[in-house]
Amino acid sequence: MSTEYVDFQHGLAVNLENVRRRRGMTLSGLAEASGIAKATLSNLSRGKGNPTLETIWTLAHALQVPFGELVGQKGGGAGIGEVVGDQGASVRLIERQSEPQVTEAYLMKLDAQVRYEAEPHPAGVEERIVVLQGYLLTGAVSKPILLSPGDSTAFAGDVPHVYEAANGPVSALVTVIYPDAQSGNGSATAVRSWPTTDEDWNVLKLQLQRAWIEVGQGLAAHRIRFHQKRQPTDDEWMRLKNLLSNLDAPTYVSPVASFPCRDKQTAIVTLPNVSQGTVTLSTAQASSPLFLRQAVEWAHMAAQEGVSLSGSQRQEAMRLAVGNSLTLATLAAEALTRHGCPTVPGHVAVVGSKRGLPPEEGDTTFFEHRINVDAYAAFELIHPAYARQVVFLAAFLDAQCQRKIRRVLDVGTGPGLPLAMLLELCPDLEVTAIEPSPVAFGYLTSRFAGDTRVKPVKADFLDLDPTATPPYDCIVSVGASHHLNTAFMLQQAERLLAKDGLLLIADEMLSPFLCAKTRRAALIRHHLAYVVATLVDIQDQEQSKLHDTERDLINWVRNEVPQALFEAVTGNAEQATIRCRRLLEQLRELDLPLQPKHPLVAFYRFHLLEIEALVAGLDYEVERKTFPRRFVQLAQHAGFEMIAHARVYATDGPDPFDAGTHVFAFRKAL
Repeated sequence: MSTEYVDFQHGLAVNLENVRRRRGMTLSGLAEASGIAKATLSNLSRGKGNPTLETIWTLAHALQVPFGELVGQKGGGAGIGEVVGDQGASVRLIERQSEPQVTEAYLMKLDAQVRYEAEPHPAGVEERIVVLQGYLLTGAVSKPILLSPGDSTAFAGDVPHVYEAANGPVSALVTVIYPDAQSGNGSATAVRSWPTTDEDWNVLKLQLQRAWIEVGQGLAAHRIRFHQKRQPTDDEWMRLKNLLSNLDAPTYVSPVASFPCRDKQTAIVTLPNVSQGTVTLSTAQASSPLFLRQAVEWAHMAAQEGVSLSGSQRQEAMRLAVGNSLTLATLAAEALTRHGCPTVPGHVAVVGSKRGLPPEEGDTTFFEHRINVDAYAAFELIHPAYARQVVFLAAFLDAQCQRKIRRVLDVGTGPGLPLAMLLELCPDLEVTAIEPSPVAFGYLTSRFAGDTRVKPVKADFLDLDPTATPPYDCIVSVGASHHLNTAFMLQQAERLLAKDGLLLIADEMLSPFLCAKTRRAALIRHHLAYVVATLVDIQDQEQSKLHDTERDLINWVRNEVPQALFEAVTGNAEQATIRCRRLLEQLRELDLPLQPKHPLVAFYRFHLLEIEALVAGLDYEVERKTFPRRFVQLAQHAGFEMIAHARVYATDGPDPFDAGTHVFAFRKAL
């Protein structure tokens, strides 16, 4: 084996591991996405094996990175060696640049009579060919053209395409140009110069007012990009922010919001207020315990649109937000945030540790392989409607009190925050808490140490033996059903429940989808709606006190998320996907302090979690969300009848069965 080939294997191994870990994808997930055996991937990651051209292209597609990112040298430039296919084809990366967009140049060689068909590249990729030797038939498979030495052509690379040596051997220069998610103007609603006079600023104000009307009346979104390629000065940026804030009418609640984005080309993105939509409010009976009735009242306040908190309500909310009750503190903080006073619940904790991606354990992919459980345990309380969903469950259980529900099984308890709230509201429950994740289980056992009402069990819910325990009166799951095989989870729940038992599910769900493309768009719209709704403003003078990485976190999220959501709602899900993946890669590189330097930074730490979940969902790893009507179908197939449903938070779409946080109550069919 030549020294050059050994160097190639080593370089590929380093690149493959770097890209996979930067993407946050597990080895099992890459095997699933690529169709390449986990053992083969493990060998490649250790610099062993005999990778072919087809294998590396398959990995590049699965990881959604340019081919050159796997075969290029660190820092860009020429490749790490020639890659040979099993059909007489080879390529060598000879140049790679990343500005103004990723462009790769390859020397391709084909043996005589060889035909190589390539799978489509990601949307927007262009290929340019210059033939150096021989006669090459190339282009889209449906309409290739014959090129002679010295001829050139260009074609869209996002369709199946072919390279065929029509006579003797062929060598050609192949240039692959990838779309730039950061500065593309293709989906901009309007493009204009940066304002330089007072009259320009007045015209911009009129444009923004028009955008607000259009989006308020039903347009999906609006974006204005400034085509002058320069960053605005600090004074100009402040003037723009003031202009946007002054668009609000103090006595009215706008159905839209505008977000200034300061990247290569400054933009203003106008989007609907995503938290508006069809939601159902909790109810409590007059006979319900006082604490539950108080929680229901604050759940109403956290859900209200268009009604301001009174002075006394605001004062009481501020007191509760730092009080002892986990439930009331979370509800009060959400109510304050929703009514223009961003507030972090007093129970938000310091991150437990700084962890890298943990090793995989056998063939099992745990939650912590994709999402930082330490940060999740610290900041998840900031998630919109996080406490409201538990209040709905508690109010329903209270309404069923005559059934004497005591023995409860909690599925996928995680670090235990929702269960702690449920026990505040329904203190007489006896709960078996099932959690398979080693890291989450550590938090769970610590949280309920000494609480005789809770029995933590480290196990996979689907592995429980229904004959080994008496049937449960009720099974509860908050935010966990989509981490399991949902159909199997529902069938297992039916087996473990007593006759006429209850299944209560609170979880996030998407708008309806029928194909992978519409699911990706729905997933992006859903997750980013939670982020956009909590993009709180931290004043510049306060930002100056932050850690450098915290300022980067804030700026990157504020600049990229509104534009990704704009792309997703205007039909450009592929561009939004690229943008979200690149954003997560940037954010993963930040060495964030365990304790935020300012309380409101906690919102952005939550945003990082939401983006981690979004990208994990794109990969179908630990995040496998469905849509509500499909969930009901699966439950009915498992032997349940639905007796109650509420969408407690809307993220996408006006229908009660569109995307958002949903609560379901099912009864085991007789």
